[in-house]
Amino acid sequence: MSEEPSISVPPSAPSGKGRYREITQPLLLASTSLTKSSRESADAYLKRVTHLHLQNKRINKISGLDDCKNLKVSFIFKESKTYL
Repeated sequence: MSEEPSISVPPSAPSGKGRYREITQPLLLASTSLTKSSRESADAYLKRVTHLHLQNKRINKISGLDDCKNLKVSFIFKESKTYL
């Protein structure tokens, strides 16, 4: 039987300081294999992203994905200690 990741925020959820981190634009840019044109802005690039690889990134809060308008799949595994 596999253990499912928790989707509720416990009262003692990490604050984002120290070992855990939040999703930022530089993290998003580094978490896809899509090729970015040198003339393309970061915002335009993120609008084209369909897959994000966020496993093993020590994410503590899923947010900041608003720029990824075409996002279909996000790989976030239970070892990321992710809270919604």
